[in-house]
Amino acid sequence: MAFVVNPDFIEEQAFAHLNSSHTGDIGKLNKQEMARVREAISKTTKHYLDVIHKLEAGKTPEACLSHLEPGHIDLIKKSMEIQTYEMTLTHNNEVEFTFQGETLSYPPTLPYNNAEDADQAGTFQMVSIIIESITLILNMIGISVPGSVLRNTKVIRKVTEVLSKNPVLKSMVGYMVSASKDGRLKDIVVQMFKVVKVLWKGGVLMGIAKAIFASMSWFDWILTAAKLTAQIIAMVFTGGAAQIATLIVRIVSAVLFLKKAIQPDPVC
Repeated sequence: MAFVVNPDFIEEQAFAHLNSSHTGDIGKLNKQEMARVREAISKTTKHYLDVIHKLEAGKTPEACLSHLEPGHIDLIKKSMEIQTYEMTLTHNNEVEFTFQGETLSYPPTLPYNNAEDADQAGTFQMVSIIIESITLILNMIGISVPGSVLRNTKVIRKVTEVLSKNPVLKSMVGYMVSASKDGRLKDIVVQMFKVVKVLWKGGVLMGIAKAIFASMSWFDWILTAAKLTAQIIAMVFTGGAAQIATLIVRIVSAVLFLKKAIQPDPVC
């Protein structure tokens, strides 16, 4: 079914939400800065709707994401490299975990000797998946995330706090673990989008994003917030998550194929 969406409506919704959530900052903008914020919202909305329309027209993954810098397709693929595991505490307080159905020895660099430490490890795993879900959305917009984000204590602390107050996120991560065991990549992508929507509706997404981009200048952060707001609003009003998920799966496969294709033939 073709999407018939008025981009002006999405843009106004995005600006209204940005204005209400960043009232103090928006009020400081001069005329030129305000125009750039409007332009950021407009371009993000246009790119998202273009992706949907190109998907419906049967375009290639590369054509669908032609608005991105080449490196961002690889970053999208990296966002999907999530190693999920289940942890159990044995009777003698030694931790085991299973990955893709196989029991593995726990990494010696991360020893956990009691249930509390094991719980912390499990929490960090959930936190990392939530951060990767946000990263996936940002990469789709063309916004690069600092490579050290999973070592940023402020970000980890912020997401851990959100996780403790939103038990639904734990069940969503659990669903992704189950889907990964069955190789259901598209289901994982859709669930990652849903995680971001839960964070958005809970009013905590921007707080996490601001922690991720804490080193940004004030105005660059406003532009980033504008783009992220427009992307989420567009996703909410179009309901195109399943189609975008299909694209991501195709991109991941295409990137893997491309890497294999450019490998030189072995010398006999």
